[in-house]
Amino acid sequence: MGQHYAFTAKLWELSSEYGKMLCRLKVCQGENHQDILRELDQLRKEIQETEVALQKNAASAHSAGVSNLSKVQSAYLEESRQILQNLWTECSDAEARAEASILYAEYAVDFATQAMKHAVLAALSAVDLQMRYEGGENCNE
Repeated sequence: MGQHYAFTAKLWELSSEYGKMLCRLKVCQGENHQDILRELDQLRKEIQETEVALQKNAASAHSAGVSNLSKVQSAYLEESRQILQNLWTECSDAEARAEASILYAEYAVDFATQAMKHAVLAALSAVDLQMRYEGGENCNE
């Protein structure tokens, strides 16, 4: 009983990460190249650390769903890196690379927003099922 309170920490983490993302996007609006380079370096380190932690957690999970989601996320990250790398090598000049990168970044932000919505949907659905179970309802509906 009360398992849905476990999401409190995860929702707080999501909110915190969203706040960081907004701050970093504001840095993008600035004119200070050193700030942008510092944020790039920090974010790359955070991404690498998070990926390692997620892979370890997925490896120890006893859920096929968690394992499958981890595989999909890893494939997405690798594919997105490759797409970005291809953009940089296929563009003929610096201006074209910058424009293609900006369009890519805009879509990546849209995708991140959708991923956050999906995470909240998964949490709400899980809480709904838990409450149905606790209330003696049929959870198969």
